[in-house]
Amino acid sequence: MTRSPHILSTLEAAELCHVDRRTMLRWVKAERIPSHSTAGGRLRITLPDLLQFMRDRNIPVPSHLADRPRVAVVDDDMAHAAALAGVIREQIPTAIVEVAHDGFAGGMLVGRQKPHVLFLDVVMPGLDGYEVCRQIQNDEALADLVVVVVSGHLQRGDLERLTALGAKAVLEKPLAPATVLSL
Repeated sequence: MTRSPHILSTLEAAELCHVDRRTMLRWVKAERIPSHSTAGGRLRITLPDLLQFMRDRNIPVPSHLADRPRVAVVDDDMAHAAALAGVIREQIPTAIVEVAHDGFAGGMLVGRQKPHVLFLDVVMPGLDGYEVCRQIQNDEALADLVVVVVSGHLQRGDLERLTALGAKAVLEKPLAPATVLSL
């Protein structure tokens, strides 16, 4: 099984920060940078978490990583979310794509990843797409975020309501791959 290029070992993360692996381990153990353990006990760091850590501490981000588009997909339909993420990765191989399956997790993802583009479902349990849009609209740090609403349950008035909440596009499911690229 191959590891995602968006998941880094502590050695890989240390090399990107130009520090010793032991320094990275100290930062992880001190919870300065989020990490998780594999089933085998190895520590892993997501690329978006590492990039945020580097930016917060004014550590120079290598240009090949700094310019990568960041995309978030928030949809409770796991099959649609996986298919959309796959299309994005296929069409834009340099993109950092992350997926969440409910509005709350999506809000956390957006706050952490600071994506350039968010593909957002409207009808989700708990925090719906409307509320996610409201929260994004009230966060100045997300002023440049392009929100694309993708839903299979659009009703009369949704286009105007979602546009007023900051959505740049409101589209019906399923999306054609060419549509993703045109955004």
